[in-house]
Formats: sequence, structure tokens, C-alpha cells
Amino acid sequence: HKDLLSGAWGNDIPVIVGGNSFEGLFSYQLVRNDPWALKNFHNILPREVRETSSLEGQDLLVRRLKKLYFNNEMQVSMEMFEALNIFSHRQIWHDTHRFILARQSYGPKTPTYLYRFDFDSPHFNQFRRLVCGDRVRGVAHADELSYLFYNIIASKLDKSSMEYKTIERMVGMWTSFASSGNPNCPELGCTKWEPVQPMESTVEKCFNISHDLEMRELPEAECLAVWDTFYPRESLF
Repeated sequence: HKDLLSGAWGNDIPVIVGGNSFEGLFSYQLVRNDPWALKNFHNILPREVRETSSLEGQDLLVRRLKKLYFNNEMQVSMEMFEALNIFSHRQIWHDTHRFILARQSYGPKTPTYLYRFDFDSPHFNQFRRLVCGDRVRGVAHADELSYLFYNIIASKLDKSSMEYKTIERMVGMWTSFASSGNPNCPELGCTKWEPVQPMESTVEKCFNISHDLEMRELPEAECLAVWDTFYPRESLF
């Protein structure tokens, strides 16, 4: 609960937080069988926003969403993957962004390591395969877990594969963080995962984990800045 963030004991310890590059794929089964979800833009607004906005205010926010994602305030419906992209931001990435804002405000001297998992394996991104089948690509919610923990649906890998290398990187980072509070480890080579810095531009830098590793501005940042405007500044965190 955001009311607990200002005094949370976690403000004094390093934290890893992040998400995957196409989180919204977790709603694939729901959305593909529900034409209503592709047309009802008002339902995308977070409940706390709907409850504090008039109908006219909600209409304004929906037009803002349509302008952002379609450059068309009169858009009447979405394609399935367009909706899933919006759900990525609405249901996962904006809350993560709000948590980063809280950490910057309430624990500015404590390291916060933000990751964006973007390794799109055709056969080892297990959650996406379970939910979406083998024809859909993208890095879904929970896909990174098979790279951190062996599980019953994980397949054996060739040790020369990029999937195996990604496992070595992920396990290296997380075990290093668990032991020292810093995820940097030999498996990263010359790449360094830097903690989030004070955001003068309001854009977070994340550690993007794909075939290559890099610190980069969070690709979702432009959209998240628009979602910020749905809330009074003091209500974001």
C-alpha cells in the first residue's frame, strides 16, 4: 500500500525491481476471446482513477490514452496486441515506475536496481508458451523465472546456447545481489548495472537484459509519463 512507502523499512536496504518487455501477454487468453475488452477504453482506467473522476473527467483521460497509443482521440477499438501493450503499462510498468519514484523520494541514498528482461527465446520463455502457444513472440510476465529457477516445465539446454548464457547471467546477478547488495558480477563482462539515479528528466534508466546487456532509458518511460498525469502528483507515491 502506498501509504506505507514513506516509512517502509525497505527504504534502508538495496532493492532489485523490474519487469518484462511485454508483460501484457499474461492477458492473452482473456483478451482474444473478449471483443468487449477491445472496445471499452474506460475499463482500462485504473479503478482508483475512475472512482475519483467525473464521467467527463474519465472521457478526457480516455481521449488522452487514445492520443498516446493511436494518435487518434476518436479511436473506437484496439487490435489484440495493441490492447495487451496498454495492459503492460497499466497493470505492471506504471506501478513499478511509481515504486521507483517512491524510492527516489524516501530512500534516495539507497541503491535501487531496475531491470527490464527482454530476452525473447522461441522455446524457453515458458510462461508465454503456456499462455499464448508457440506462434506468439515476446517476453511475457513471469518469463524470467525459468532463467532464475529450474522448474518442471524447463527443458534441458545446450551449454553453448544463448538461453544458457542468460541463465548464467541471471543467476550470477541475483546471487551476487543476495550476498552483497550489488548485482554486478563476472558474468556481466564489462557491462555494469548501475542503480537508478535521481531523475531530473523523470526518465528512469534500466538494465536491459537481452542478447546484449545495456543501461538504457526505460523504453516505456514516455507512456508512463502520460499515465502519471492521471493522478495528482501527491497521489503517485
